[in-house]
Amino acid sequence: MHRYGNRNCPPDAEAAITANPANSLICPGDTVLLSANYSAGVTSIGWSPGAGLSCTGCDEPLAAPSVTTVYIVTAKIENCSASDTVFVDLKALAPVQFPPDLNLCPGDSIHLNTVFDDDAAYTWTSTHPGFGTIVKPAPTYFPVQTATYFVEAFNGCTRRDTVTVFVSAATLNLDGDTTVCKNAPVTLSALVNLSGGSFQWTNIMSGQVEGTMAALTVAPALSTPYELVFTYGDNCRLRDTAVVSIDGEAPEIIFPADPKLCPGERIVLNSGPVLAGSTYVWSATPPDPTLQQGSAPEVAPTQNTAYTVTATNDACKTIQKIDVTAYKATLTVWPYPDTIVCAGSPVLLKASGSEQSGTYEWSSGELSAEILKAPDQPESYTVVYSYGDTCSLKKTVLINAVPSFDLAVQCVPDTNQINIGETLTLTASVSPPQNLGNFEFVWEETTVDTQVLPFNTESIDVTPSSNDTAAAIVRYTLTAVSPNGCAKTIDKTFRLIFPVVRFPNAFTPDGDGNNDAFEMIVPRGLAYVERMEIFNRWGQRIFESMLPDARWDGTINGEQAPSDVYGYRVWWRRGDGALQMQSKGDVLLLR
Repeated sequence: MHRYGNRNCPPDAEAAITANPANSLICPGDTVLLSANYSAGVTSIGWSPGAGLSCTGCDEPLAAPSVTTVYIVTAKIENCSASDTVFVDLKALAPVQFPPDLNLCPGDSIHLNTVFDDDAAYTWTSTHPGFGTIVKPAPTYFPVQTATYFVEAFNGCTRRDTVTVFVSAATLNLDGDTTVCKNAPVTLSALVNLSGGSFQWTNIMSGQVEGTMAALTVAPALSTPYELVFTYGDNCRLRDTAVVSIDGEAPEIIFPADPKLCPGERIVLNSGPVLAGSTYVWSATPPDPTLQQGSAPEVAPTQNTAYTVTATNDACKTIQKIDVTAYKATLTVWPYPDTIVCAGSPVLLKASGSEQSGTYEWSSGELSAEILKAPDQPESYTVVYSYGDTCSLKKTVLINAVPSFDLAVQCVPDTNQINIGETLTLTASVSPPQNLGNFEFVWEETTVDTQVLPFNTESIDVTPSSNDTAAAIVRYTLTAVSPNGCAKTIDKTFRLIFPVVRFPNAFTPDGDGNNDAFEMIVPRGLAYVERMEIFNRWGQRIFESMLPDARWDGTINGEQAPSDVYGYRVWWRRGDGALQMQSKGDVLLLR
């Protein structure tokens, strides 16, 4: 089919370009060679769509479409456009559809193909030994192992496909039939050649499921067949049966259903019937001094113990074992057994049991290990600690709440700051007022560290001292204990004032009462002179004093010193006696 983009194109433009082949039928995956034939003067050859073409601007592209496609070739001639088309038809392959379930059990069959074309030729092969070649569209097969199957379907085009079928193969080996004495336990064991899967043992006589493990221990009273079903893979099953036959009778051992004891409890190890002439031999690990020989000993172990019995009747013997758990725990309660508190003061009660899984219940209703109480009269609190198999321990705490009092500290002088080296009087104040003669007092002082002061009276004198100028805080802690045991604690804090000293750089000893002498000036805190020396300009010492309030009045040996610059050195101490760094400098005497 030719098309032209302009009706004024020359008549011979109709044959300007032709595409070949006009129609083509190919198989999926095959290719067809397209060609464009055109007359002189034709330019700008182009193919579309480009999908599946080896080139779009050449004369002979190779086409490999994935679906049936119409390809258009276009060109230019004398500024007119011309085109032609090629129809490439993709033939459908013969259908093949594998079954959805490809996981089989041994003995299962499989239909390898569920959709097919009767007019197509199907050929099947496989990696499965003995499969051979099958020329059916939908063969049925009984695989005995995992294998891959190959199919080739031809309907003019060839389709090839593969599928893998999985066969879950397993083996089950079960202990053979056995004969035991009645009441004697026997273990039936199964062995399989793969991991995973599940076991189910069934008593064929009763229909009851006896176990779900690979091994089963039974002690039937009658000859009994047991069936084992092993389930694996895609719900595949293997079955086997073992018969336990009875010949003779061993003593029947019936252990207690609940072999768990609390401290002081006893337990009877066997409640089974006693056959005439039977003998019983018991042992315990670790040894239990309460164990006595007999058919039904009663024991009271103090630790976890394994008991083994060998019971014999004629030629029949049974050996059985039971583990007995002997719970034991300790309970600690604080404070215990009693404590004295001031009425209304909080007190923390703590209970601690040695078994982590234990629980607590207080007589006041709380269920935690710790409770906070503030009784205003004497109260007792009981905690029950439960653990193990209904075991319990109980303890009672008495909180003796005695009349309370208020505590304060008075100080003289009444201040919240104190000079280093200044004495302070601290006095305990108790309300309501009462005789403090039988009270106990403990005083503590804290600057950098805390120390107990060597005083036990209601009133003490203290002279605080510290080198910690950064903190500059002193705290006094008083603990007062009344004759009935009620204790109260209070703190009193003071800011420490460190001394500051300075020295004049000039003085005028003219008798006017103003700046008449050279002396150490203390604008803050407490300080005093340890030693003062004055020197003339030639370094000769002309004055020396060791008085705490040393001062130079400007005389030398009773004579007035001339106006000049004099040197000085002063050693001084803080109010608490701590010697400080030497001060030195020059001072101008003016007359």
